[in-house]
Amino acid sequence: MSRSRQKPRAIRPKGPQPSRKQGKPEAPAQGPPGYAAYSKRPLHVLAFLAPLLVLYEFGSLFLMSQGDGVGVQLRAPQVMGRVFESLGVASVHLPAIALVVVLLAWHLLKSHPWRIRPGVLLKMAGESLVWTVPLLALSVVLFSPTALAARESGTLWDLPWFSRLIISIGAGLYEEMLFRLILITLLHALLVDLLGMKDLWGKAIAVVASALAFAAIHEPVEGPDAWRLRSYYFLTGIYFGILFVQRGLGIAVGAHALYDAIVLLAPPGSGD
Repeated sequence: MSRSRQKPRAIRPKGPQPSRKQGKPEAPAQGPPGYAAYSKRPLHVLAFLAPLLVLYEFGSLFLMSQGDGVGVQLRAPQVMGRVFESLGVASVHLPAIALVVVLLAWHLLKSHPWRIRPGVLLKMAGESLVWTVPLLALSVVLFSPTALAARESGTLWDLPWFSRLIISIGAGLYEEMLFRLILITLLHALLVDLLGMKDLWGKAIAVVASALAFAAIHEPVEGPDAWRLRSYYFLTGIYFGILFVQRGLGIAVGAHALYDAIVLLAPPGSGD
């Protein structure tokens, strides 16, 4: 009689075995987000920028009624204003309204809680101040900071201090909104999401392109300092672009506005 062959039994390790119904092991629970994450969330960005928005919008209206600051106009709000006009809407407050709407919509899409942490806002102000230091160092290497402001516009020092403060806030808000929030975001979406470029390369190209546009929008300069000013605008555009990508819109606006305020409110000739 031929003996039937038996299949060898699989050797099972001793001890409790995981049930097949358990599925994949759960990922370890993560702790609450820290300051770096909170400071980039749209609700905290909006809360941080809200005082600047209110001060600029009402301050600029007051200055317009007084006839101050007419000769000094910010290019970024003008560009966005022309875009809105081409869409059939016009208002001096539309850039501010658009910024608030974008941040609120972003917050809703992220489904973050409606809780604002005051400590985060205070840290954002302190961090913004820290990030002005490299900018001041760069301006000292190329020019003195006050000489730089004087080269940008000879009418700035004829304006009252409040007018210069409003200009500083407006530049921080709307230049960052136009060149960083809008331009970098759109270019990154085009290069990475549509064309399939790697994320790092998409961010790098978007930052460089926005810096070139940032340098180009400022008044053309002639004379021996022209290359310095163009280099300065391009390098600061790179700096703000990296700051936006790594630390978010709130910190970029805060650093930009604080730097401009330091430069424009310093006594003329103090850095010469």
